[in-house]
Amino acid sequence: MVYRASRLLGRRRAGRGITDDTDLRESGILSSLWIIKLASFLEERYQIRFDAADFGDSNFFLIADIERLIRSKLEQAS
Repeated sequence: MVYRASRLLGRRRAGRGITDDTDLRESGILSSLWIIKLASFLEERYQIRFDAADFGDSNFFLIADIERLIRSKLEQAS
């Protein structure tokens, strides 16, 4: 999961690596618009749904946070 998200986001980073602890918003990789695009991609890829509360926290700041959120959504669905 982390690898796929890193790879997708890496395209926005123009060749620079992204680690699990890269702050995606502070580094300028993800703007508000790109968070919505990423969330849409993840919803389709993993057949999950994010709600408004998921965007209020720091769920989309780090790759590790995104992975944790996806795992949580997948557990809720099963």
